[in-house]
Amino acid sequence: MSENDEDRIPRVWAGRFNRCWLLAMFVQHTLLAREGITVPSPQEMMRMNPGISIAEAINLQRQEYGAEVDWEKQTIIVRYKSRRYDITELIIEIVNECTYGDIIDELSVDTKGFDFTSAVGRAQKNIISKIVDGKLPHKK
Repeated sequence: MSENDEDRIPRVWAGRFNRCWLLAMFVQHTLLAREGITVPSPQEMMRMNPGISIAEAINLQRQEYGAEVDWEKQTIIVRYKSRRYDITELIIEIVNECTYGDIIDELSVDTKGFDFTSAVGRAQKNIISKIVDGKLPHKK
């Protein structure tokens, strides 16, 4: 990606990017499910990795089964059938369209001020189905 391309990527306030992360995790888990991969629960992760705490199990689960999120560059990559897809712009667009609350709502770690149900529907239509159908270009 050239410097000019980076300038064109829409940026969002960090609080709103939390919502992008949340929606991206849904997208990644859905794609994994389409491949027949079951995401282990934190408790299962702890059984597979004796000695780790619940927080470490959650982090390990996110690392191994979650979307690749770069918080500083605000980029989001998901994987499907060994291919990687940059869905940053699509996710940000959906989150922006489905956010109706004020900045205070965006500080919380919940969906207050955010129509998550509509966001999921749009992600299914505009991201997941296009990846599964081969209509969204993958990263080389």
